[in-house]
Amino acid sequence: MKEGINISEHRGHLKEGVKPIFVCIGTLEDFRKSKEFDEESFKKADYSHLDNNFGLVNRDNDNLENIDWFGKEHEFQENGFLHAGEGTYVMSQVNGSNKMSDAIFSCTSLIVGGIEQGTNKNISFLTHQVSTPRFLNKAQFLNDLKLRLDEVKDKCIPQTVDAVILGGHTDGGLAGVDYHQAVDLISEEVQSFFTFKPKIINGPKTIAHEEDVVFYDNDNRRVYFIRPEINQEKK
Repeated sequence: MKEGINISEHRGHLKEGVKPIFVCIGTLEDFRKSKEFDEESFKKADYSHLDNNFGLVNRDNDNLENIDWFGKEHEFQENGFLHAGEGTYVMSQVNGSNKMSDAIFSCTSLIVGGIEQGTNKNISFLTHQVSTPRFLNKAQFLNDLKLRLDEVKDKCIPQTVDAVILGGHTDGGLAGVDYHQAVDLISEEVQSFFTFKPKIINGPKTIAHEEDVVFYDNDNRRVYFIRPEINQEKK
């Protein structure tokens, strides 16, 4: 893939033998050429037609949660997601499911994963939040984020937790200020629970109307991060 592979640099906070969250970054076409991709299930090179498992072979498609930022109130409640209304944020439960979210335009996404005490299995949660003052001013976001981080800390073996932040948009103007404030806010909250800050993956886009898509393979602690082709050409 053109952007290569990005790995969390915070190895100091992980126990020996515990791998960090591993991130594969590319465009739709990059993933389509990957050996892990199944052409039959890919169907069309368009986000809206991607299968829920992104066409990746050997993934448990039945064990998948769509962290849908555009979801309805009853869907959030049924799935146990935390949120503060339309256009704010949504947070998944902390569990062993694979997770995905699309339509990440100016928004950011946080993934936190660790190894559960007793089961020694990977568990995680994924968020999708808008990076604007509207989001930053919501105390409920911080309260909900603290609930999720506290749950991970309580359930997971010490020094097995890792975290990454993906997505976002900045054009050097107000959008850039919003992005950096949002990332700093999330990073500092994670650090207050786990002493390290999440790895920022690839940085923000420069074109807000191009969407990112993220799929998290929970058991393998691996992120598949699809970025728009136009962003790749500028690199």
